[in-house]
Amino acid sequence: MFVGETGVGRVIERTCQAMKQGGVEDPYDVAAVRKLGVVDLPTIQKKANLHFTLSLDLFGSEVSTNAANFYNAGLKGRFQVLAVSEKEHYSFNACVARRLSYPPRYSEKRMSSIVKTATTVVESLGLEDGISHAEYRLQDDVPHLIEVAARGGGNRIASCIVPHVSGIDMYQLLIRRLSGEEIQMPPRKHRSAVLEFLDFAPGTVKAVHGLDEARSEGLAREIQLAFRPSDTILQPSDDRRRLGYAIVLGENRDEVDAHCARIRELVRVEYA
Repeated sequence: MFVGETGVGRVIERTCQAMKQGGVEDPYDVAAVRKLGVVDLPTIQKKANLHFTLSLDLFGSEVSTNAANFYNAGLKGRFQVLAVSEKEHYSFNACVARRLSYPPRYSEKRMSSIVKTATTVVESLGLEDGISHAEYRLQDDVPHLIEVAARGGGNRIASCIVPHVSGIDMYQLLIRRLSGEEIQMPPRKHRSAVLEFLDFAPGTVKAVHGLDEARSEGLAREIQLAFRPSDTILQPSDDRRRLGYAIVLGENRDEVDAHCARIRELVRVEYA
């Protein structure tokens, strides 16, 4: 699947708009809907059901990769996986990521398998110039592709986290390549980061405590909340409804994990 939840939502929204504008009321009138130049809803549902069913067959941890591949950087080592993260999900919603940790605490064998699969996927798709982001499900140390796209990861992953953990600014390289420059991949660094989405109990917010203290201690590059006092917060039902995030950068996993624990200790919500 080459688009995520937001992309699918946009496709559905455009189909509904076209049906309304074209006066088509029956979503099962596939021929009439397709004449409007959009994807009919039964086909979208069919493909979504298939993707969901296939995903249920793959149990295990989920990882994401961000990579750069520039054709004129020389045949040897021109493809580089710049960052690999292990994803954790909310206990109440296995479809919404709660934390991405760079790098995973995996064995050398497992990491090698991830890099090899990522290389095969990108090169098989012909993505010879540019950047890519992919999601995999690991089963018995074998990565199974969930989705891949010719873009960087969102939520400041490509613009902030990848440059820190790898020492390589993938967007800057892409801009230079599109400007006609020949790209030589610089040496990689190996540092750590965590993108943690903050978790709070549902309720009406009276006040938020500890946010300024966490910032003053320099625990994170960024800490942002998606709510303010008097708002009623709920458990996130999808990625867009998460309650806040922290981007924590450091030299190793022990350091960033300790900073994340301190942020969770400091930042708390007082309820009305």
